[in-house]
Amino acid sequence: MAMSYAVRWDDQLVADNKAADRVRLADEVSIGLLATVFPDERVIAAIEEAGVKEQRNRALPARLMVYFTLALWLDFGKGYVRVLTGLLTGLRWACGGWGGYTIPTDGAISLARGRLGDKPLTLLFDGSAHAVGTSGMDGVFWRGRRLVAVDGTVFDLPRGKDNEAEYAIPEGGKRPQARLVALAECGTLALLGAECDSIAVGERTLFERLLPRLGPAMLLLADRGFPSYDLYVKTLATGADVLWRVSASFTLPVITPLTDGTYLSELRGARKKDRVTVRVIEYSIRDDDGISEVFALITNLLDPEQAPALDWPVTTANAGTSNCCSD
Repeated sequence: MAMSYAVRWDDQLVADNKAADRVRLADEVSIGLLATVFPDERVIAAIEEAGVKEQRNRALPARLMVYFTLALWLDFGKGYVRVLTGLLTGLRWACGGWGGYTIPTDGAISLARGRLGDKPLTLLFDGSAHAVGTSGMDGVFWRGRRLVAVDGTVFDLPRGKDNEAEYAIPEGGKRPQARLVALAECGTLALLGAECDSIAVGERTLFERLLPRLGPAMLLLADRGFPSYDLYVKTLATGADVLWRVSASFTLPVITPLTDGTYLSELRGARKKDRVTVRVIEYSIRDDDGISEVFALITNLLDPEQAPALDWPVTTANAGTSNCCSD
């Protein structure tokens, strides 16, 4: 009986070790792919443009610290030494080198990361943030327009005088928080741009900084936290079309009913003369319990012949909900 139990325990131990090896291998491959997405020449160019190239040989050169900073997001929550160890294994897998390297201490790594700063990472991101989808990919285009979406999130930051001076602590919170708003290509989830600031800075303000990333032949999807008269007008000025969900606080009177069940209305600004015609699409979500409340979308595409209501990509505009139907 004891022998039988020991065999089963050994089998489980072997299985657990194999599973752990697979996880470690996946981590190493993922980190190693950083070297293929961001090859040496691009990293070095960003370091030189940022003016942070070291003047003498260091155990933690700027090039390595760029990859290390990127790897922190792949190995989120792990210590510096552990992340750097995994990074070096991945770099050896991807491009060789780093044999016999001695891992420095957490303190040394922290100082080297401080010397690097954020500018090289900003330059790398700006150089790689672009659309990658093609016409043959699902969910990338709709009626000749590239589908892009904007969304935001917030996250906690470590406490400390520098972070607390730069980032606000929300009411009732304990840590400073940052707000991130990103613009992404639908279908591929490739980022076209991102803006980060203190949580005290609103989503609309951060999105306005991303407007230069938009252009003609795009259809921008956004949830109800973004629409406003000013931002709507500024977005259309980029040449992009819009399909935005609006909250119940918006007054959208029926001005002209259209043949497909949608209608023309006005989006109004602060001044009496601030008026812009929008088309309103109302729909509901069917689920197992019946039909939910009515949702509303607004768009600048006013002709139901060119953009039929039942053909709209409303599932994406409503953040992944399904079984949509026009009312």
